[in-house]
Amino acid sequence: GIFATDMYGELESFTYYLDAQFNHQLDNHLLTWGAQYEDEDIQEDRVNNNSDFIEEINDSQFDNFGLDLQDQWQTTDRLEIVPGIRYDNASTLDDPVFSPRIVARYTATDEWTFRGNFSSGFLAPRVFDEDLHIAIVGGSPQEIRNADDLEEERSYTFSVGTDYAPNSMDGQLLTSLQVYYTILEDSFFVSEDPVDNINGRDILERTNTDGSTIYGIEWDLSWRIDSNWSLNTGLAYSHARYDEEQEVFDGVFTDAYNKTPGWSGLIQANYTNPDFIDGFIALKWTGEMKVARESDESIQTSEDFYVVDIGISKTFEFDNGLALTLRGGVNNIFDEYQDDFESGADRDVTYVYGPRLPRTYTIGAKIDF
Repeated sequence: GIFATDMYGELESFTYYLDAQFNHQLDNHLLTWGAQYEDEDIQEDRVNNNSDFIEEINDSQFDNFGLDLQDQWQTTDRLEIVPGIRYDNASTLDDPVFSPRIVARYTATDEWTFRGNFSSGFLAPRVFDEDLHIAIVGGSPQEIRNADDLEEERSYTFSVGTDYAPNSMDGQLLTSLQVYYTILEDSFFVSEDPVDNINGRDILERTNTDGSTIYGIEWDLSWRIDSNWSLNTGLAYSHARYDEEQEVFDGVFTDAYNKTPGWSGLIQANYTNPDFIDGFIALKWTGEMKVARESDESIQTSEDFYVVDIGISKTFEFDNGLALTLRGGVNNIFDEYQDDFESGADRDVTYVYGPRLPRTYTIGAKIDF
């Protein structure tokens, strides 16, 4: 049998990232090109409380080499066009991936600016999964494997937007609106139902779906009320759905993305006074979302969360150039937090959603010199 003393984990992870970028001005073109290389190695073993090896959980390696080229072209005083393309060669893919993009910005007047964008990208499959790691350490042996014919997830996004800064407000007010539409081809999905069981370990499989469609709208506003007070607010709606319903559990289907809220919003008031204190108060709203719960193989709908944060800070400057900043605050004042965590040996340790932290008091200090 499996004992609690045998459910410890040891993890070694090494990540290397190299990045080089170059710019060259050529008349009204700013050419940018670069290269990136990423290498990630993960070794994870299950051990007992004496650190004696029991079995290997994960031994994986991922690397990617990328090249990027972009032309920032100022065609006129009012119109800027930025085409670009990226090349990636990932170790988990058979063929390299090319991702083109183009952005245009048009300054119609001193008050109005319009933007348009097309971009493409991809997500290469990786073996390591955080939910997998948590579930194993929590005592539920599972392993996620990539399907033999797994393809990369491709994305194509179209967006348009506008910025408005009324002259009557003397630059103190800026508001923006953007709508977007994203097509995901071969989007990834991991069913909670095992496809196999090997040596007591459930095997979950990552597969490609028929695709997904995501669209939404984002609005934000920034207002500098006076020399001390400013206000920032924003509202966003996102509709993310698989094109075909997915079987999350045996006989349980849904087209909704897991733990992905539709609505979210923020409003924050800031006070700045070097002769007194700086402070802020913020309200963050997270709308309801669908959450898969493995313990009873159901899809739950979460409640809305309204998180209020508050903080103050004071900076003391000294003649020798030193500056000391003291700060304190309370995050999630009203303790808006998930109230149906599971407990016990058979709990679903991945059934976690909503704000990351309960009510939290913070203090800090920073020295600049």
